[in-house]
Amino acid sequence: MEDKIDIHNVSLRYQVALRNFEMDNQVNGRNRDLIIKFLWDCKIGKTVKGRAKKKISEPRLLKYLYLLKKLSYWLGQPFDEVKQKDMEKLVTNIE
Repeated sequence: MEDKIDIHNVSLRYQVALRNFEMDNQVNGRNRDLIIKFLWDCKIGKTVKGRAKKKISEPRLLKYLYLLKKLSYWLGQPFDEVKQKDMEKLVTNIE
């Protein structure tokens, strides 16, 4: 199978964004670790769709990184400590 041409330099943009994210001190340390682990799992195919494992592409990983980073700022606490009440408050603030 032929490799796709990356005319938007998504691969480079993802690597730069990930490197910058790893050094971002504004993100909660625990969230940083959780997000990096999640992105790695997606990249190697530890995600499951139906019964098949599915690798996530770099454009999608870049989007996940952007959204999870923003969510981390909004919540202001580790993802694994977020309660239902915190999520409801976030949703009402977004609406």
